[in-house]
Amino acid sequence: MASADQQDDEFAACCTEAGFNCTNLCHYPPAAIGRPEMTCILDMFNPWIKCYANGKDNRECCKAAGVTGQYEKCLDFCNGVDPQYTPSSAYINCPEIRTAIVKCNHDSRIG
Repeated sequence: MASADQQDDEFAACCTEAGFNCTNLCHYPPAAIGRPEMTCILDMFNPWIKCYANGKDNRECCKAAGVTGQYEKCLDFCNGVDPQYTPSSAYINCPEIRTAIVKCNHDSRIG
């Protein structure tokens, strides 16, 4: 089983390999995505999601954890399989459900 430090290291290494420079967003839990982080993430949105979700589709875990209804758009943060998303204000509610998303993506690295 991977340690929390190892999971962080894997997330950070993925970001480094992708050329992503916002290191505060490459650890579990990543920093909340405010305006400065969104500016940094704009050009690397999909590679970051791929790293964040460990290149896996964690949407079923996220749905079971409550990422549904008004948070359905936030499922994009749970799908690291070839993400093709566009940063937008549609993600405005996602910080409210962030804990569930972090847990599912983090736990996908265990095992």
